[in-house]
Amino acid sequence: MYVGINDVSNTFETTYISSAMEYSADDGATWTTYDELNPPEFPGDLTILLRERGGQYLPPGAA
Repeated sequence: MYVGINDVSNTFETTYISSAMEYSADDGATWTTYDELNPPEFPGDLTILLRERGGQYLPPGAA
């Protein structure tokens, strides 16, 4: 899977990410579903984990 980033706006490239994904800014302790209508910003020097969101039949993907 490839997800692009934009260092100028501190966001993910919206072409490659959707609400089927979730992210973590605390090394996987908590996960937040990506909100396409209100994309999050990640200012500063952060490591963001990204994975496919789990559902009724499938568990979350690997980070």
